[in-house]
Amino acid sequence: MVGTMGQANEDVTQHVLILPKQEAKREWLFTMLVELLSAGSVLVFVTKKVDAELVARDVKLREFECLLLHGDMEQAERNKVIVAFKKNVCSLLIATDVAARGLDIPHVRTVVNYDTARDIDTHTHRIGRTGRAGMKGTAYSLLTPKDKEFAGHIVRNLEKAHQKVPEEVLDLAMQSSWFKKQRFKKKDQNPNVGGVGLGFKDKSPVAGYSSSSAPGSTLPPQTVSAPRGPATDRLSAMKEAFRAQYQNQFTASTEIPPPAQSQIVPPKPPGSGKERKKRSRWE
Repeated sequence: MVGTMGQANEDVTQHVLILPKQEAKREWLFTMLVELLSAGSVLVFVTKKVDAELVARDVKLREFECLLLHGDMEQAERNKVIVAFKKNVCSLLIATDVAARGLDIPHVRTVVNYDTARDIDTHTHRIGRTGRAGMKGTAYSLLTPKDKEFAGHIVRNLEKAHQKVPEEVLDLAMQSSWFKKQRFKKKDQNPNVGGVGLGFKDKSPVAGYSSSSAPGSTLPPQTVSAPRGPATDRLSAMKEAFRAQYQNQFTASTEIPPPAQSQIVPPKPPGSGKERKKRSRWE
């Protein structure tokens, strides 16, 4: 891996525009298409295959030549479209994310994210289709107010690439709860890394169950060391609880005194006293 994960190429100048609704994207594209094509080849990314076909149809109705590339096409037809675009037979390609990776065409000068990508990694790969081999490029990302959840990812992507973040894009991203929460984290914390485990509470060292509190205890008092983590803290508390329970129920043994001399009855010697005479069975 070279560079930071999720960082776009700094040679690509990114522009993020917020349009009032989805239909306004089509009007923006038709307005800017002549200017964009004058700078070089243009690659327009549309998320869904049906939408890609609709955009390509509308572009052709405006008398612009364009190529279409999506996943439902046969492999031979895909190769034909890519070869035509590489040879600059047609300077406008409308494609889905099948063209987001592995397409190395140096004369692509502009990338238009007509629809937002499914994730920020795909968005980064889309932008990477321009600015190849040390060349400069331009990328336009068209957002609507419904894209507030994805706007936070774009803000972070712009900041990593040292690009200027438009104020309206930042305001839209701040409407997302996850972005707002990470935005106000401490400066020394990495927003991409989570904290400690669920349910963990930062506890200062406190005295646990002292063994000296149990009545009749003869063991030296012990103190609980400072916890080093959730598992260590729970284990120490369990040990002290079992120790206190054992000492509360423990009864010290006492020595049994030896019996008095008068209480000792010596055994009788054989032949002493009255003995029963053994009778014969024939008597």
